[in-house]
Amino acid sequence: FITTKLKIECIAIILFIIISSILQNYYNSLLLLTVICYVLCCRRMLKSYTNNIKLLQIQLDILSTNDSSSSSSSPAKIKLSLFTNFQKAIIIFISLKIIFYW
Repeated sequence: FITTKLKIECIAIILFIIISSILQNYYNSLLLLTVICYVLCCRRMLKSYTNNIKLLQIQLDILSTNDSSSSSSSPAKIKLSLFTNFQKAIIIFISLKIIFYW
């Protein structure tokens, strides 16, 4: 469920990125502000992924407690491996974008 606090936080980050990008076009010295916006956005994304990973790990623990044979091929295990690979890819992509774009 998307709470009001989450909506406000996401809208604020989006607006902050848009404003900092516009300001950077006029004032090159505001590059750091744009980088900070990207870091805030990444922080929020990774926090969400971390919460999802914790939830999936709890589900896997429950599955392994109840039936150890099905936990290795369960959808939760597959989704957990996809989440961890996606999280690594996002970190690498954003890092490379920040380093080489500016």
